[in-house]
Amino acid sequence: VLYALKDYLGEATINRALQRLIALLANTSEATSVDFLNILKEEAEPGYLTLIEDLFEKITLYDLATTDSRVEPLSNGRFRVSIDVEASKIYADKLGNETRTALDYPVDIGVFLRSPLSPDFTTDDVLYLEKHAPGSGASTFEVIVDERPSFVGIDPYGKLIDRDSRDNLAGI
Repeated sequence: VLYALKDYLGEATINRALQRLIALLANTSEATSVDFLNILKEEAEPGYLTLIEDLFEKITLYDLATTDSRVEPLSNGRFRVSIDVEASKIYADKLGNETRTALDYPVDIGVFLRSPLSPDFTTDDVLYLEKHAPGSGASTFEVIVDERPSFVGIDPYGKLIDRDSRDNLAGI
């Protein structure tokens, strides 16, 4: 969860929130996780309030999957990669009742020379990694890369709590 928070909000935002929490603690000798979340919400850009709530205040699960992919060589030596994904966000209550809701923030879409799960994987294997808003349901993303990829995926590093992260990556 903290890895996702750092990725979305940035280290500087988290550090500002922690500095404010430390200052609050110095003045009151008492601070809670609720104080931290309130400060974090104030420091974060408004578009991330739902994400913070999803990560810390709700039981939020994701169903993210790469369902298909295609690669097309282009005349200029580059490659057009099409990635089909399915995405959904689910809220659960303490009894296990689930409610599907809109996935209303972006998720990483990646294109790789080798699988991020490979022990030999390095940052040199990343051809493309950007956040896109898949919404809920099926989406297709197209990207152009300089080398022929071997793997594609949605949330390829598993930053979000996915019910089955094994289907996030797919060979191409």
